[in-house]
Amino acid sequence: MTLTAQQHVQAAMDYIEAHLDTPLPLDRVAAAAGLTRYHLHRLFQAHYGEGLKAYIRKRRLTWAAARLRSSDVRILDLALDCGFESQAAFSRAFKALYGTAPGRYRARPAQRYQSGLRPPTPPGLAQRRRVLRDPPQLVEWTRPLQLAGRGIGVAFEDQAAVEALWMSVLDAEPPAPGDTLFGVTLADHPAIADTPDRCLVYLAARPREAGAEAGGAGTGEGEAGEGAPEEGEIALDIPAGPYAVFVHDGPLETLLDTVNYAWASWLPRSGWVKSERPDFERFRADAILGGPVRVELWVSVERADRAGDDGDTGQGERAAENEPPRTG
Repeated sequence: MTLTAQQHVQAAMDYIEAHLDTPLPLDRVAAAAGLTRYHLHRLFQAHYGEGLKAYIRKRRLTWAAARLRSSDVRILDLALDCGFESQAAFSRAFKALYGTAPGRYRARPAQRYQSGLRPPTPPGLAQRRRVLRDPPQLVEWTRPLQLAGRGIGVAFEDQAAVEALWMSVLDAEPPAPGDTLFGVTLADHPAIADTPDRCLVYLAARPREAGAEAGGAGTGEGEAGEGAPEEGEIALDIPAGPYAVFVHDGPLETLLDTVNYAWASWLPRSGWVKSERPDFERFRADAILGGPVRVELWVSVERADRAGDDGDTGQGERAAENEPPRTG
């Protein structure tokens, strides 16, 4: 049977996934995908937007991060298992992806800014190609965004818990199809109890002022007023600042693949770093009520050379590749 280009790339990813803790010569990966190394490199770059070696390195770093969270394995042993020649080289690569050193990542859950690089599903790989053709806008959100909603603490990529939260929120107060909703991710919130496996807080929210709706990407429209949250809700003010805005036009099931591209592929090589402001998803209610799915993913960023010590990802050595964000 003749494989499509995407199936060749998927076969390479499947082989890598099964051999993360063993040597991975590129010729062996290419053979598993049924291609020459040269041909696989070209297909992988075209379909994934990154080189094969970079993908392997990030997947191994993500595997290492999971072991840091769940075991007391020595960092040096992790470095060697991931194919690094020294702990120092491993720590530099880890910090470039995660924004913090391996030891701090293990000791301080609040430093776990992202989940690393997850392997895409076949639909997710197709979604990634769509995102590659539609680069993010760099937008300056000019006024604080005032929201209220209900939140939970979740592990990375705990989509089932997020879906259950939204269902409970929508059942309690059904929205009109045109209402604007927000899914907000935060490192922490005092109203949400901490648990050992919690990596972030997710808030299913609406503008605090009844009927307030946000406009299209970069407009800065629709910031809510001073309306008070209902009983049991969390009030949240998101400060103004720059954002990278990605548009997800695929099914909701592949939204995490767009998130993963933004965090683990675009951000490390963009000349920007993650800011401490929350990220949020913005969408019309009909996207989860059976209508067309179009979700804007707003990733809060700041220039690498302006980041504080805890936010330094080592990206300051790179030249910024994007112009300053335009003002909404």
